[in-house]
Amino acid sequence: MVIECLPEDLQPYEMQLGQMVREALVRYCRDFKVVRVTTSTIRGERNNIHDCMRAVAKTVFPDYTDAGLKFEIHIGRYRARCKKFNVRLETSNYHTQTVFRFEQQIMNTLFDDMELVNLYVGYVPHPINLVDSTIWVVQPGPGGWCYQLRADAGTMSVTIPPATDPNAMAPKTRVVPKPGKIRKVAKNEE
Repeated sequence: MVIECLPEDLQPYEMQLGQMVREALVRYCRDFKVVRVTTSTIRGERNNIHDCMRAVAKTVFPDYTDAGLKFEIHIGRYRARCKKFNVRLETSNYHTQTVFRFEQQIMNTLFDDMELVNLYVGYVPHPINLVDSTIWVVQPGPGGWCYQLRADAGTMSVTIPPATDPNAMAPKTRVVPKPGKIRKVAKNEE
């Protein structure tokens, strides 16, 4: 279910959430453009963008958990994880018990004094220009909702990476074509 606005206690962070993902996409396009063009796989691209989101989130949000592969941002009663979505706003998680608990909003209520709400913050990649990707906040599980973070929601500037030089030389490859024999054309074939 797409909602019109974020919950009231999450609205003050709308611009910061959108800024985090947009800056991460710009940083990835700027810093990983050589890797992206030459050797990047879809999984490698997703991992590199996640690393960029982690780096930007540490500068934007002071409260986060960073333990190996698990990176969560804490905003009041919300716990958000950074993800890449497909067009149906689904993540490509392996269905472990931890992921199942997160998506089904199952909490360890023994030690929690307030009910946490789990969220995914991420992007649906644009097929041509990654910087133009749509950015979403999704609450998975029963009673879940989704909200699109738009750039016009707040005034923010996203720096676009500089254009590549069209006269720049292509990277040198190690592969050289095997010299072949030149076939002579017979007079009767002309």
